[in-house]
Amino acid sequence: MANLAAVKKKDDGVWEAHGDPTEIAIQVFAARFGMIRNTLTTGDAAQWSDLVELPFDSDVKRMSVIMGHSSGKQYAFTKGAVERVIQSCTTYFPKGTSEPTDITPFRDEILRNMETLASLGLRVLALASKEYHGKAAKGGEVERASVESDMVFRGLIGLYDPPRPESAPAVRQCHEAGIEVHMLTGDHPETAKAIAIEVGILPSADRMRRIASDVSKSLVMTATEFDDLSDEQVDELRVLPLVVARCAPSTKVRMIEALHRRGRFCAMVSTPYHIVSMDNVLIKT
Repeated sequence: MANLAAVKKKDDGVWEAHGDPTEIAIQVFAARFGMIRNTLTTGDAAQWSDLVELPFDSDVKRMSVIMGHSSGKQYAFTKGAVERVIQSCTTYFPKGTSEPTDITPFRDEILRNMETLASLGLRVLALASKEYHGKAAKGGEVERASVESDMVFRGLIGLYDPPRPESAPAVRQCHEAGIEVHMLTGDHPETAKAIAIEVGILPSADRMRRIASDVSKSLVMTATEFDDLSDEQVDELRVLPLVVARCAPSTKVRMIEALHRRGRFCAMVSTPYHIVSMDNVLIKT
């Protein structure tokens, strides 16, 4: 439900999809179990109706919807970055139970499962929901904090968003031309690291072991780690991170400023995992 993509079967039997690729992937997965959003929200047999959308926000890293059910109740559904979604959850349903349980002891296991999926190069999202006891009007205004709180954790989903075929050759051409490639992304660090190794932005695990420890530690950072450094500390790094994960727009600005202070010429592109050749330094977002 926390999804704006549309997947439907045309009269000629061919399936078509419209929307964000990540959301399409989730819709296709749900459709395999007969949970097609279009069918659930439109037509004479529709049980759900769209009321309010809280779009994805790069600060909260979540998106939510409030849906009306034919029973007269309203429900909130959320998806987003795992760390941010589980912050909004207070309970979950252990397998085989019908009563909600405090999520606190379960959080570490959720994060371990996320790390395992992310290390495979998967983009991992968390899903949560709850009955919404407010009265949301269609298209009306609601307080986001009241929607994205006291939620029930529903699970994780891992999606493979492969680099485009031309990415690795383009990175190689950049390196051959003396162009340094950095990758700034909203993905989890393990996901970003796996993708960066796959396209050649980061050296292989074997080569990483032969790099000086102080350099290897700075090659991959989270936005929190990078942003916690003062400008002076950033300038003292032997090399700037090649991968910065869980980025906000302000982190990208800081990276540009750090490169400028080192006398570099910079160019930024924003197409996911699509690298194109530029002069001197390229930053991928």
